[in-house]
Amino acid sequence: MKEKTIQSFLDELSTDVPTLPGGGSAVALLGALAASVEKFVLSINLKKLGEESENLVTTGAKILHRLQELRLHYEELIEMDARAYSEVINAFKMPGKTETQKKARKSAVEEAFKSATEVPCKLMEYSLEMLTYAGNIVENCYRALLADAGVALEVAHACFWGAFWISIANLNEINDSEFVTEVSEKLDHFKKKEKRIYGKVREKLEEVLKV
Repeated sequence: MKEKTIQSFLDELSTDVPTLPGGGSAVALLGALAASVEKFVLSINLKKLGEESENLVTTGAKILHRLQELRLHYEELIEMDARAYSEVINAFKMPGKTETQKKARKSAVEEAFKSATEVPCKLMEYSLEMLTYAGNIVENCYRALLADAGVALEVAHACFWGAFWISIANLNEINDSEFVTEVSEKLDHFKKKEKRIYGKVREKLEEVLKV
């Protein structure tokens, strides 16, 4: 998936039949884009403002390293989501004429959707980290790059909520109430945390840009 051109990725994504990549891969790509923009902004910030603060340089270098790791994690999740989506499609394609076949297909679909919850949960987890870094960047940002910092913030925000809605849709297909409750509680925690972090960073960005 990573070797595809942007055009081929978009062409395949926009077809009118169930195919790969799907929405989850698109959301993971958003995360990779957010990490790349944050890394770009922070790199220039350190060049422009680094001489003013040794602490900024030390902290910034650690964040730069982590942003590169996050970008690679997002790229891996593009592939992982495509595989998970493929498992769901294959489960639905299983024969379902006899009662035995129907039970086997139902079980396979359930397990496929359970597996499919892993990627969006990881996407939300990483995006929360990205939003925290966005706050750090906005606090110490070269003015000419504030708009780019805002882009990174909003793209990470979109990544989080795209993954959230995918998670909800997956849970709606799962009958295991214990599993659903466990994941739902995690999603609720993520949602509250995201609203708090995003709201704080956006408020700061609006303040410095005088919106």
